[in-house]
Amino acid sequence: MSNVLHVLGSPKLTPLGILALAAAVAVTYRVPAAPGWLMLPPLAALTANLLAALVIHPRLRREASLLVFHLALLAVLALATIGRLVETEGRAEVLTGAAFDPAAVSLVRAGPFGGQERLAGADFVQEGFVVHYRAGMVRGATASTVTTVGGERVTFGDTTPLTVGGHRFYTTPNKGYAALVTWLPNASPAESGAVHFPSYPLRDWKQENTIHPSGSAPVRLRLDLPGPPPGAGPWVLDSATVPSGTRLVVAAGTIEATLAPGESVELPAGRLRFDAPRMWIGYRVTFDPTLPWLLGAAAVGVVAIALHFLGLGAARVRRARGTGAASMRAGQHA
Repeated sequence: MSNVLHVLGSPKLTPLGILALAAAVAVTYRVPAAPGWLMLPPLAALTANLLAALVIHPRLRREASLLVFHLALLAVLALATIGRLVETEGRAEVLTGAAFDPAAVSLVRAGPFGGQERLAGADFVQEGFVVHYRAGMVRGATASTVTTVGGERVTFGDTTPLTVGGHRFYTTPNKGYAALVTWLPNASPAESGAVHFPSYPLRDWKQENTIHPSGSAPVRLRLDLPGPPPGAGPWVLDSATVPSGTRLVVAAGTIEATLAPGESVELPAGRLRFDAPRMWIGYRVTFDPTLPWLLGAAAVGVVAIALHFLGLGAARVRRARGTGAASMRAGQHA
């Protein structure tokens, strides 16, 4: 057993583990299809290496600051391992005036124990958003405002996230227009929903989508905006000011109609009504409950190692002073 501990706790294994972890991190973040569990083997190996070192090297346990530092390092490794197991990241589009729906999130990455269910529990209602553009259609600051279940209004953006129940939401460049429509089939109950159009202003020239109403052939929709985005100078895209002249063009077979909000068109299988134009905004959603604990463990480790080196420095100064005093006494006796 002792031989096994000495092998596991060898300092020669530590740089190998760090290199393996760095390689796994690089692959995971540069290759979208790479599984998150690639980081688990090197993390587990480094954890075992540190635990064994604490057992076989008494000095690590005798000096309090050194022991706290290594325990904090062990906590960081353990938390990082847990985080990789449960981490979940996805993309979501939320309509203004609507509640966030975890079921509508498209997963980008997930650990072995992560997934769609990890995104449940984040509840808020999208109020609105503002995007500032510089000349040449260069996107600047984005500010999104939501109301949480507790009634708190929160504004956040690309770098300052919304944190709800361990979930972190960041705004993305993805946002655009939507049409609220109601399908009134001839022999079934009415169906209402929102049709999202491609990102605006990136694809302002292609505001089209196709829907498949129940009992009907596909229906093509195009959102006609009053004019192109003003890209010559600075401007602001505000979800609260959807252009009043917006129209919805509906095409199904030989039928084509242009609808203003509140108008409808008769189709072979029912009637389609254009209720209102809205806007939607895209979010990057992440779930990793270990992040605040990681920060705390790292802070404790930094303080502990700083105290350790300060103690070593003070000890060296005391020894130097002692040596100097002994030399002076020796000179006096001479």
